[in-house]
Amino acid sequence: SSLATVLNHGNSSSLICIKDDSVQLLPIKFKKGVFVVSVSLNKSSTKAFLDALRLSKPGDEIHVIYVKSYLEREDSDYTAQVRLKYEGFFESFRDPGQAV
Repeated sequence: SSLATVLNHGNSSSLICIKDDSVQLLPIKFKKGVFVVSVSLNKSSTKAFLDALRLSKPGDEIHVIYVKSYLEREDSDYTAQVRLKYEGFFESFRDPGQAV
């Protein structure tokens, strides 16, 4: 498919949204994947993060991004809750012999 050609042979960054639950159908097997996930406290961002984990393979990168309000000089309660939530995820993945 055209998508497989772009991902496997292209020398550019690609942002591709695919609605498919089968990892085997996605053409991301041969190149390093870089996932960027915008997070918050809603279910959609949690699912996006978990989907990135599910679709990733060893050697891939997952970047978790949270953008706080430009008016927020100090962390709000919401920002603190987001940080706590994802720190909990990251801590649960930690292997003493490997960096996360």
